Amino acid sequence: MDNVVRVYNLFTGDKQYYTCDPESAVIAAYAQSFNDYNTWDYKEKYSYLVGKTEHCIFCGDFGTVISKESSGSPIEIEPDNEINLLS
Repeated sequence: MDNVVRVYNLFTGDKQYYTCDPESAVIAAYAQSFNDYNTWDYKEKYSYLVGKTEHCIFCGDFGTVISKESSGSPIEIEPDNEINLLS
């Protein structure tokens, strides 16, 4: 099973959760902000907008934190007890 990726809207501070790789997650958040739910087209349509740093991946106003040491797996910066993903 994929890791849960927390994507931040860097403009509003809202969070969204995805079960895919971090790059796909930020692309999905960006596309869905424009009501584009054709997921099969995301990579082709939006991958050129993706930016990467040592610890972040972002697309437009959406970003996530990654750990280079763990092959790109998402890491938590601080505890977030706002939702329980297992319930």
